[in-house]
Formats: sequence, structure tokens, C-alpha cells
Amino acid sequence: MKNRGVLQWTALALSVLMAAGVQTVFRACAQKEDGTWMHCHEVQKYLFIIGIILALLSVLGLAVKKRTAAILLDFASIVLAAAAVLLPGTVMQMCMMDTMRCYTMMQPFARVTGGVLILVSVIDIIKLFRTA
Repeated sequence: MKNRGVLQWTALALSVLMAAGVQTVFRACAQKEDGTWMHCHEVQKYLFIIGIILALLSVLGLAVKKRTAAILLDFASIVLAAAAVLLPGTVMQMCMMDTMRCYTMMQPFARVTGGVLILVSVIDIIKLFRTA
């Protein structure tokens, strides 16, 4: 169980980055002139929630001492990170034009961040199985 701290802190940092990024720099398209929102705004909200939950799982991962619990948390993180990868544009509809901000900024950011989070969790699972 030792040496997991770096992976858990990395996952925590990436999760917070995802949650903060989709609300600021990598946010979806702006509100329309009539006050309504585009479809991508819903995706942004879900990505924010996923980032927060992933951060909480990382904090729990820092606290758990049992290998089985750590593995289960990693699997849960993989599922949520995969959702972050697939959600924008694949699972949920976004704007009609692929030149919009949601496709050029938010979608690549969510996919890269989610992909790296999956990688971190897989590496942690491998380490946990090797120390058994």
C-alpha cells in the first residue's frame, strides 16, 4: 500500500483540474442572446459533477488502508473517467457545429484529462496487485 500517495495526489489534482477547467478556461459555449443555453451546457454541468466525485474518490483513496477498498475506488474512478471521456459529443449531444467552443475546447480537455485519470487508476491497480 506504500507509494500510492503520488498516484492518488495526481488523481486528485487532475480531478480538481477537470472540475475547475470545465467551469472556467475549458467551459462550454456561452448563454444565447435569448437567455437559453445550448446542449453543451448540460455536458459541462455533468463534467463538473464527475470531476468533483473523482476528487472525492481520490481523497478517499488517500485515506483507505485496505487493498480491496483501494482497488474498488480505482475501478469506480475508471468508470467515471471513462464517462468524462465519452460524455461530450458521444453520449450526450452538443452543439450542431464542430467549430463551436464545446468541441474545440471542452471536449478535448475532458477526453485528455479523463484518459490520464484512467491511466493513473490502472497503474494504481497494477501496483496494488503486485504488492499482494
